[in-house]
Amino acid sequence: MGIREERTITLHPDGGAVYLNQRVMEQPGQPPMVKPIARKRVAAQELLPSHGALRVLPLHCALEPLEQGGATIFVTQEPPRTRRVRWKTSAYHSMWKRLMANGIHRLWNESAEEFAERLRTQQEFALAFPYVIQVFVFVGDQYRGMSCFYRNHPISSDADELYCTNLPNQRGPSDWHFVCLGANNSDAIPRAASVGETMRVVNALYWESGWNGDLADNVLKTEQCIPEVASPWEWELLSTQNPRQVTTLPWREFPLSVGDLVRSYAAQFGGSQAPAQFFDVLVRRVEAADDLDVPAPPVDLLAKVRPSTAQHIRIGETVLQVGDRVRLEPGVTPLCSDGGEFRILWFSQKQADVRFVQLEGLSGPVELFRGAQWIRGCSLVTGSAPLMMGEQSLVPGMVCRIEDANAWPGWKARDYPVRAARRDTAGYVHVLLRWGNGESGELIVGSGDGCFPGLRWFPPEDVDARGTLRTDTVALADGTTIRRDDRFLWFDGTRTAEVIVDAFLGLGYAAESGRHISQGWDGGTFRIEEAHGGLRSGLLRLPAELPQSVQIGGRWVRVQESELLVEGSLYRVIALAPPMADGTQCARFDRVGWRVLAQQGKLHADIRFPMQCRRTRLGCMVGSTIYRRGQRFYHRPMQVLVEAAAYHITNSRTLEVEHRDGQRFRLLDQGRCSADLVPVYDRFRLGAMELRRGMRLRLRVADGEYAAGKRFTVLAIDHADPAQSPLMITTSGMGFYCTKIAAAQFQWRDGATWRDFPEQDAAYPWGSPPAPTTKFKVGMRVRYLGGDPEALFRQHDATEELARRTLATVTAVHGGGCGDCRFDVELPGGTYGDGNADGKRYQHLRWQYLEPIHLGVIWKRVFRYPKRTPQWCRCVNPGAVVGTDREGNELRVGDLVRVRLVSSDSSSRARELDFASQVFVIVHWGSNVNKWVYLRAHMDLGQCVANTTVGAEKIPEAFRRDPSWWVSLCWAKVSDCTRLPRAERQPRTASAT
Repeated sequence: MGIREERTITLHPDGGAVYLNQRVMEQPGQPPMVKPIARKRVAAQELLPSHGALRVLPLHCALEPLEQGGATIFVTQEPPRTRRVRWKTSAYHSMWKRLMANGIHRLWNESAEEFAERLRTQQEFALAFPYVIQVFVFVGDQYRGMSCFYRNHPISSDADELYCTNLPNQRGPSDWHFVCLGANNSDAIPRAASVGETMRVVNALYWESGWNGDLADNVLKTEQCIPEVASPWEWELLSTQNPRQVTTLPWREFPLSVGDLVRSYAAQFGGSQAPAQFFDVLVRRVEAADDLDVPAPPVDLLAKVRPSTAQHIRIGETVLQVGDRVRLEPGVTPLCSDGGEFRILWFSQKQADVRFVQLEGLSGPVELFRGAQWIRGCSLVTGSAPLMMGEQSLVPGMVCRIEDANAWPGWKARDYPVRAARRDTAGYVHVLLRWGNGESGELIVGSGDGCFPGLRWFPPEDVDARGTLRTDTVALADGTTIRRDDRFLWFDGTRTAEVIVDAFLGLGYAAESGRHISQGWDGGTFRIEEAHGGLRSGLLRLPAELPQSVQIGGRWVRVQESELLVEGSLYRVIALAPPMADGTQCARFDRVGWRVLAQQGKLHADIRFPMQCRRTRLGCMVGSTIYRRGQRFYHRPMQVLVEAAAYHITNSRTLEVEHRDGQRFRLLDQGRCSADLVPVYDRFRLGAMELRRGMRLRLRVADGEYAAGKRFTVLAIDHADPAQSPLMITTSGMGFYCTKIAAAQFQWRDGATWRDFPEQDAAYPWGSPPAPTTKFKVGMRVRYLGGDPEALFRQHDATEELARRTLATVTAVHGGGCGDCRFDVELPGGTYGDGNADGKRYQHLRWQYLEPIHLGVIWKRVFRYPKRTPQWCRCVNPGAVVGTDREGNELRVGDLVRVRLVSSDSSSRARELDFASQVFVIVHWGSNVNKWVYLRAHMDLGQCVANTTVGAEKIPEAFRRDPSWWVSLCWAKVSDCTRLPRAERQPRTASAT
């Protein structure tokens, strides 16, 4: 069934105009059903503008303006001409540097010094422009924005292409390509007498204001591909020698045509409705005019009061119609000093926003309201007989439910409270429905024969001022009874929450059909009833007695006893819900609330049982994994190798590994394996090849900083991620991922013979290398992924595919996420300057369309080996007392300490050492107020101490000029230091100042 809305205005020879709005429903095999919505007959002269003038198009309009939804789009075109503009170029440092470096000053017959002075001082230029296309956007008569483009030929149709300008202060596509006028605020543009005058003001402001370096993306892109206008100075030189050449330059093409751009502006600022603004204006004039079908009542009126043929008017949210009764308090009008109830006979026409009403029994019309407010003492008498529509009675307060939104364009399928109802002279029933936020709209719902299909009616409900029902119990259509304080569990397939009934909302007080409640836990609203009247799906009523245990996958989950891992963190189960209709089981956890526990008898993907650990004769067992004494682990944050001398189980969910020096590391934390401590292996088999500790390797060819023949010894093998290539950890502290490419660069020692790794082995599970770095640098090999909209070769379809199949090398890195690449083969359309064969290999591309290619060994720093503290270091005031450590021991300059935490201002490398039990030497102290001490690690920490640091003024000048002393320092609070035991505490300071 198709539904369409038809609106017509018909002019008749008698001087009348009839407006008809009707909905036509077409059914296969049946005549169409016509449903009138509105009909009104007015004087035809009401449709004419009061001043009788037609709109004159602004100057230089190239196309008919597009009007849509209140927005009007103008396209203007100005022919090629030379303009004098102001351009503040002080921000274009890279442009200045290029102009000074290539000797271009000779084109002006000036010395380099004179040309440098020109660059520094010149801010006005005489520049030749091609056809300038400007697109202005107005909403009503308010200016909203203007965008600027180029063309080499005049506009012939809206399918013509546009070119991007090479000017600054123009925003990108996400901001609709509008030019920036000062603050770029449309409110800053003064409102002129007409749209054309506003356009002239905007145009003058654009060309007369000074441009700067803001939003210079267009300038930089043009500089790279059109050398004739790469800078204002070169552009001015071209404008002097051959100004018409600007109409032959290869300007960058804008992705939208003229028509597409205009339509996109109209959809953004005027909505998607059809461009019928002129017809809508006529409709509004019809609605505001008096109805000629209703004869004026013959009454004796005052000369200035003329009766209106309108049978109803709207006062705020109230609709008054002829025949309604109003109540007047005594003294409201001199025509009736005693007051009383009166029936409305007719309304007057509006004069200076004042409308009079003739009441039955009074000698003349009276004023009952001003604007949209009743005069004090006047009110509408309610409780009159309901309006009948067939067998359905309509009264204010009842609810109208629209069940089919397609049959009622402009309305949503939801519940609407009825404010008022009336019947027009043709017998059709109109109701005033409340949308919300105090707004209302009128709808024709039926005739004397009955209601139109697609509507349901509900009787008025007893609600308070907030729209809350004055009841504690509600019965739904399916027989479900809901009471205040009932608890429900809501589940929508992914999320779950507890819903507590705080109060019931009346129908029509929410933006959906069905009964809503106010939730007790957050005061929000929640729908509990479907549109058909049944209980909403996904709701489970929680009984007073909840289950205490449930079995999932052969394991029991018990309330207040079981602890589970929820998204990686351990939480206790504090409540269980009964199963839902689909078998979903939910549980409530402490601190996180209700979550889905199991579905179809299996734990949810985000929930796991914690691992259990227990001692064994050889070590300990975690789940089904056995860890033996002597096994090695790699601690990633500290970059140290840990050898398990013992295992300590603090509880069933926490396991620590003790290193042979006594330091402990967490292996199992709250029932979950630590991601910081991973086991490493002494042997690892890859197909027929066995990698083992002690294996000796050497590079076949030079790789990075390592020369050919460089030897390495395997210390351990990290294969924590089975999907990734094993990491070969060497005694040098460096590791490399054993990919096929990396293995081809090495040989391994077999007795006295060096052998190559196997090249072709189908059973060799090499795995994949880690994710490559996204930091591009000169010399990096890359693959073009395709899709760069600014690549020059995209104008050739075949070249795009060729570029994707060809590797390239990065030759230059630029700001803004882009750079230059040299492809291994020539690309048609690839040259951007010199035109020679090699130039066709170069392209300017953005990094987001490139993928790095690693053709060598992927190295990783695995261990850091800080040097042992030497026997002396340079101290300031050796022996000076700086305070007491964490254990109350006195600390002095020159003491050896370990630090729990260095300052957050220290470098990242310095912060790594406080985890590795590094020994520091106190070399200086700041002040007794802040309790800061300077510590030296005797290695380059990449540190930079500012002169504003506490105590920096006490450091001797000789130290301040010594960078090796500064870069090895970090600092910490005295209370975070611990003095070494007596056996290790011998002062190691020999030089002092």
